[in-house]
Amino acid sequence: MTDILQKICNTKRASIEARKAAKPIEQLKQQVNNDLPEPRFINAIKNKAKSNKPSLIAEIKKASPSHGLIKESFNPIEIAGAYKNADATCLSILTEEDYFKGADKFLIDVRTQNPCPVLRKDFTVDAYQMYESKIIGADCILLIVAALTDDELK
Repeated sequence: MTDILQKICNTKRASIEARKAAKPIEQLKQQVNNDLPEPRFINAIKNKAKSNKPSLIAEIKKASPSHGLIKESFNPIEIAGAYKNADATCLSILTEEDYFKGADKFLIDVRTQNPCPVLRKDFTVDAYQMYESKIIGADCILLIVAALTDDELK
């Protein structure tokens, strides 16, 4: 694992522990509907493939550790609309706060205003985040294999 990835994951693990202390996972589980979600993300990609069109997953990102702030007047709803107009199949929304200046609110806001399926792009290091992701409306999540052990991936 690279130094920056390790640093981000360590910060994320500490953040998750604080969130667990404030709101135990049992409370999150009570908020989650246990029905299997509609596979919107994969269905959108499959539908594009059926029509012989490429699938584009467009990223909404405010900042990065290597480039800093990407867009001063950041409006995720406008960006999502532009991507939808450009025929994006799905959206990838950065929600990591400390290094990418993301927020769960970005995903929530876009999800309510845009029909595209959304991937929560964060540094998922704990099952707790899977429940959070479902609660905020993510259709899928990103797992970084290099950041997780085999047991964590399972």
